Amino acid sequence: MALGDRVLYTFDETQAHYVRMRNTNGGLAFPIPETRAGDTHPADVVHDYGDGVVDLMVLLRGPGRHFVMNAAQGTAAGQPGRWAVKA
Repeated sequence: MALGDRVLYTFDETQAHYVRMRNTNGGLAFPIPETRAGDTHPADVVHDYGDGVVDLMVLLRGPGRHFVMNAAQGTAAGQPGRWAVKA
């Protein structure tokens, strides 16, 4: 993958939990909508390690973004914790 390529990332429970921990609405004017395991969002490749492993900047609904390190490519769209090429 090239830097800046747009892919689809599907959250696993661990990454979804990290987003929920940030979303305590502690004074946030625009809270991040609930993110759950299995939710798929667009993401930009910010580093490519090769062999299908990349760092991603996941675009969340609303004002948020989420950084995922060392995400492996999945064999099909919708695999939790994996990314797939945007169709």
